[in-house]
Amino acid sequence: SDSKGNIIKKTTFPIKGYTTDDATMSYFLKTFVAHRNDKRYRRFYLISNEPSLYNITIKVIGAEVLELPSGKVKAIKLRLIPNFGILTGLTGALIPPTYVWYSENPPYILLQYEGLEAGLGTSHIVAYTSI
Repeated sequence: SDSKGNIIKKTTFPIKGYTTDDATMSYFLKTFVAHRNDKRYRRFYLISNEPSLYNITIKVIGAEVLELPSGKVKAIKLRLIPNFGILTGLTGALIPPTYVWYSENPPYILLQYEGLEAGLGTSHIVAYTSI
């Protein structure tokens, strides 16, 4: 949509499985953290602002102590790996990795995000909570 709310581009994506967008991804991933040992919860689709549909694989890095300005917190670290088909290896070398950290126990609070701000071509950022 443009600044007046007029539709300037319309794209339709098939829903092939678990699907989210960037605005709801942090809430969506809580389920994946809760089921991190279940291989059925290792893939999802991300609708980006471009708009594009990306197949994402979740790699559980494991538990670690995350140092936040508010202190140390036990966290689960996940890596989100986009699938670009045959270009996955090449783009993986050109695009910085994306990581998310959630609290180790329910309610699985998002503690930190490290990756592209809003999609391809945007800044690489680190954002964290102040709990």
